[in-house]
Amino acid sequence: MADALAVEEKTLQVVTFAIDDEWLGFPVVDVVRVEPVTRFPLTRMPRVPDVVEGIINYRGEIFPLVNGRRLLGFDRRQSEGDASVIMVSSG
Repeated sequence: MADALAVEEKTLQVVTFAIDDEWLGFPVVDVVRVEPVTRFPLTRMPRVPDVVEGIINYRGEIFPLVNGRRLLGFDRRQSEGDASVIMVSSG
């Protein structure tokens, strides 16, 4: 009798978002928080890469705010009213 192969099923949960007609996502385990961009006062910084909008203060910690449109090479335009900050763990 042939041995049955065990198949392990894995599910990846993602937080999805759209830029223009493209759907993108981050694994849920890496997402710290999602908030409207208007919730965070932005401090502009001189001499930073074009993709960095500035920095934000979240619970006493300073984080760079990276413009996903610019980072991924989409057309430059102003953020729409429903733009969000997706805080992602880097480690």
